[in-house]
Amino acid sequence: MDDIHHCKNCAKVLLSGGEIRPQGLAENRRGSLSAEAILLICAIGLLILFIITGIAARKYHAKERALGNEWFEHGEIELKAGRPENAITDFRTALVYSPADGAYELSLAKALLAAHYEDEASAHLIRLWEHEPESGEVNLELGQLAIHNRNVQEALRYFHNSIYGDWGQRDAAEERREARLELYQFLVARGANPQAQAELMALAAELPPQASLHVQVGQIFFNARQYNEAQKQFALALQIDRNDKGALSGLGETDLHLDDYRNAELYLERALRKDPHNPNLERMLDEARQVLSIDPYEPGLPNAERMRRTVQVFQQAKDRLRDCAQTKSGGTQASQASTDLQDLYVRAVKMEPMVQEKILIRDADKATVVFSLAKEMEDSATTQCGEPTGLNKAIVLAMGERGGNPK
Repeated sequence: MDDIHHCKNCAKVLLSGGEIRPQGLAENRRGSLSAEAILLICAIGLLILFIITGIAARKYHAKERALGNEWFEHGEIELKAGRPENAITDFRTALVYSPADGAYELSLAKALLAAHYEDEASAHLIRLWEHEPESGEVNLELGQLAIHNRNVQEALRYFHNSIYGDWGQRDAAEERREARLELYQFLVARGANPQAQAELMALAAELPPQASLHVQVGQIFFNARQYNEAQKQFALALQIDRNDKGALSGLGETDLHLDDYRNAELYLERALRKDPHNPNLERMLDEARQVLSIDPYEPGLPNAERMRRTVQVFQQAKDRLRDCAQTKSGGTQASQASTDLQDLYVRAVKMEPMVQEKILIRDADKATVVFSLAKEMEDSATTQCGEPTGLNKAIVLAMGERGGNPK
């Protein structure tokens, strides 16, 4: 070990080898290590406290979110059960725990609308729209509010925003179809037919290759009496699925309205094979067959068969006119209508001698006259005694197809 000496002039510690060591260096070094340890312990303590605080905060916020979600789910149940007042309370409680949750506020707006608090619902929806103007769902709710207020322009604005908006994780194509269909139905109800027609055509143009959707839209066109467009949709459905029952029956019924009885018979037969004993299909098929059996001007008929049918049409119309005239004349007072029916019947009786197949075969012009008088009789009987049934209905349908003039 070195011998230690003290310097007489500076009091520094001298080692035997002449090395100078500051006095108290060992003690200062020991003191310095103790301070570092204390700082390290403090730092570790603060870190632990920070971690504990973070964990506690996360648990607190997780608990808030859990409570908010619990109230939200309960509100959804209440709203679906038709109890919007209860749902309003639940959604408001959920917003207490998660005030920035847009889904909670949107559900609150829906509940308010369901409970007829339109002004308050509108305030929430407008606030949501200002934050998310591209939201499909928010725009849809604003559009439905416009429908409630019968505001066509606002409905068009928000529904179009919804149709072309962002639907997030939801099936955007389906949501857009449903939105456009709802808008169409509103426009029809308001008598805004040009706008409604535009929406329906857009809906049809955007359909995916799915038979059931084409059938659905085809039925909408059919109900709107747009039979040519309905026919296109049913035909598209059959291209996708040639055995689709709805497309077969829809196309058959549409062809009936378009006076295409041959195709109507074809599709209704196929539909009935898919749905045996369906009374509506049986009735329509019978109607198509009756028209085809009685129409004197069905393409491809031999001349003799054409004249046989012309005679049958005349006799059937004359019998109906006679029954109608008797019904009208049986009242307490003879009316002018009854007199007109009787006069027309007299004309038919006078023409009857020439209404024979062998005569009409030789003179086609007489067949035209007979057919025209038969139509006049059917029209008068319909006006005075109501819509025809059975074979008379088939005759009227056949005459309607020809416009009263044989081809």
